[in-house]
Amino acid sequence: MARTSLILVLGPAALVLALGNQACRFVEDSHGDDVDPVPPALQALLGDDFVVVWTDRDLAWGERVLRVASDGELSTLGDQGSLWVDLDPAQAYRWEGGDLDRTVEPGLLQLKVEDQLAPALAQRGEALVCSLSWEGADPFGLPLALAVERDGEAWLEPSCEDGLPCWRDEPVWWSRWDQGDVPQALDTSWLAELDEPTLSLLEFRLELVRNEVGQVLAVASDRAIETGRQVLWGDLHAHSNLSGDACEDIENSCLPWGDAPGDQMFAKADEAGLDFLALTDHAEHETYLRLDRGTELDAWEQTLALAALAEGGPVIPIVGFEWTGVYNVRDLVHGGNVLGGGHRTIIFDGLAPCDAYWAGAGVFASSKSLLGFEDYIQRSTLLGFPDELARHLAAADASCDPVRHLSWFHHSGVAIPRPVNWDTDMNRELGDGVVEIYSEHGSSECHDATLEGCDWSVLEGLTAGSGSAQMALQQGYTLGFVSGTDSHDGSPGSIEDGPSIVVMGEVDGVPIFQEQTTPGGVTGTLVAGAAPGRVEIVDAIEQRHTVAASWLFDAVRIVAVGQDGQVYLPGDAVPATASPLELAVEVEDQAVDSWRIEVLDPYGEIHLVVDQGQLYELLELGAGDVRYVRVRAWMQDQEQRLWASPFFGVD
Repeated sequence: MARTSLILVLGPAALVLALGNQACRFVEDSHGDDVDPVPPALQALLGDDFVVVWTDRDLAWGERVLRVASDGELSTLGDQGSLWVDLDPAQAYRWEGGDLDRTVEPGLLQLKVEDQLAPALAQRGEALVCSLSWEGADPFGLPLALAVERDGEAWLEPSCEDGLPCWRDEPVWWSRWDQGDVPQALDTSWLAELDEPTLSLLEFRLELVRNEVGQVLAVASDRAIETGRQVLWGDLHAHSNLSGDACEDIENSCLPWGDAPGDQMFAKADEAGLDFLALTDHAEHETYLRLDRGTELDAWEQTLALAALAEGGPVIPIVGFEWTGVYNVRDLVHGGNVLGGGHRTIIFDGLAPCDAYWAGAGVFASSKSLLGFEDYIQRSTLLGFPDELARHLAAADASCDPVRHLSWFHHSGVAIPRPVNWDTDMNRELGDGVVEIYSEHGSSECHDATLEGCDWSVLEGLTAGSGSAQMALQQGYTLGFVSGTDSHDGSPGSIEDGPSIVVMGEVDGVPIFQEQTTPGGVTGTLVAGAAPGRVEIVDAIEQRHTVAASWLFDAVRIVAVGQDGQVYLPGDAVPATASPLELAVEVEDQAVDSWRIEVLDPYGEIHLVVDQGQLYELLELGAGDVRYVRVRAWMQDQEQRLWASPFFGVD
């Protein structure tokens, strides 16, 4: 079950129209003496290109409404009727009648979507709005109607077949109000299913439907960003007892939580609130043995079986494995990390990739077998370098029924167990689309741990700036951000119970367990479609439409609108002609006491910052510029974080 809310972000500057004008009246009393008339109620509302001026009664003989220019010059707007539209708006309007006059300046009428429930990240790809209201100037006395418009080409009809809403290609007005009967809010709701995922603007308009010019004019409008996306949260990097250094039940000799390694992982992922889980056990061992319990399992077959059993359940299964490059002896002999290094995650969008895809990186003994807990049989297919792994996957595509696969480096900026060297030609040729920015090993964000905000979840002396996400961006890599726990206890998404332990071996017969650095993180994918599943999740990762976080935040809304009218999601390439972007960031969580939202470049410079859970700012993004959002959240004394994939400026 997704823990995110719908996402509709209103534009920072509402398009608002205004009305106004006054009129005076001169009357005679019963004795024939001239007396000052009772002034009519006079209002003026200001719009983009016009002002509407109206009174609560028709003007009488001797009354008129004047336009008041900024230099004080007067001109007559009208001397008959009660409603005028001024297409050349003046600074103020005056009613005159006898010795009396009344002046009014145009006011603003702002349209609001209550609770901002229309979707920028729409749940199940549907548009939902609960109610509209307006504030500011009072539209009392105007003949108004409500229309909901999308892209100037479709209007929402509140009730079509079977009472369900639909879109029409001709203007549709929901409700009309006669003079004197305009409510302050429209308490209604509509649900409009989107046929296709969209990136568009939805216009909400209050319109003046009758005036002496015969036009239909909006007196208030605003726009909502509709992306047809929802956020699904998952763990892209977790281990069961199929990994030689994992320990599911530390209190019970590292035995599996259930009858076999990993058979409780999806249940635990569901308990953690995850929408999807990638099974990414180490691929160095071929067979899991527990001879004292009569257990012998092929590790790859067990991975596929676990995923198949989970299909159709509450947590979407993803098949994958980890390539653990730290153990490659040839790499160390040939100059260590100069030749590439790093650990890699591989995932597939199908549940039955053939065995030819699976490959480990190096020869190493199982730590647990040294303790007598469990035993493993080594795989025969071993690949030393990341580019060898890439060629191996391509060869499997040719020899098997091809299954789409993605791979990327994890804990790239941590010295132990192994950092990445982004300045290696080998790594540039891998074609990665994302990088793991956070896990139980800590943060891999910053190239310099002394920069503001970069000392969070890092161990002194164990950061490797050359492998950081910032360094990759500095060197021109186009990478989005993902996160995982890298838990080794068969408990994916368990970010509230602290770090897991890794089995290291024994000294004088005493087991050695090493606790990892942090509780780890999760990935939020901005997925499309009415019923998104594994394919849509992999699509989102491939498109870099991701956020990485140390916490499953209740709601995350990040989107930008360009000067070209296009809507851009985190990870998108943005043409320079679309700059400046209207950036909207909203984060919500009841457990959070305070927020800070920052927008950074790859060198760690903070360009925008607000100390709250909402940011609406213009963002300059030229060709070659890279900017990403970092959210900091404090729950009492504990800090949590979220990183959104960058926006990339292009020509």
